[in-house]
Amino acid sequence: DPKIWEKNGNYYAVIGGETEDKCGKVVYYRSRDLQEYTYCGVFADSDGSIGNMWECPNFVQIGNTDVLIISPKGLEKENGFSASFESGYMTGKMNYEEGMFSHASYKKLDHGFDFYAPQSFEDERGRRILIGWMGIPDADYTNPTEEAGWQHALTIPRELSVRDGKLIQEPIEELKQLRSEDKAVCTFC
Repeated sequence: DPKIWEKNGNYYAVIGGETEDKCGKVVYYRSRDLQEYTYCGVFADSDGSIGNMWECPNFVQIGNTDVLIISPKGLEKENGFSASFESGYMTGKMNYEEGMFSHASYKKLDHGFDFYAPQSFEDERGRRILIGWMGIPDADYTNPTEEAGWQHALTIPRELSVRDGKLIQEPIEELKQLRSEDKAVCTFC
């Protein structure tokens, strides 16, 4: 699941994967026409302590901060992770002339047990909106919806911002329209 963006007349694509020695990695490519791509190198990688594969990278600029969002697989509990799948981010700055993404350490994006492969987009108002997948494969639980013949869903949309080097997520304001004064009524069920 590559992420493509435009900067200074060039298109860039980040692609997640793993090294031969089972370490997560994101590489990137550059194109002028979205047809022919040139390999530029490693965007960010792990020594193996943050999973054996990095999936669904998402690279965005929020204000003056660049953010790389990844979904590591194969996380180990002995390294402090609560599940083998999760999503996280690194804030930093991309130097396009030198081809280097200098970034802070990895931070967990969501502390729930079922949030993976989030992707973001910019809406018509300029907000950066993030939506993740609730439906981790190989999870250590079963969904009650399986009996009804369906499984998995997307999370509520979240507006992203950066404050003091941290990625902040807030439910989009449109969700307020679903609220009700009657606490016993679910307006979206």
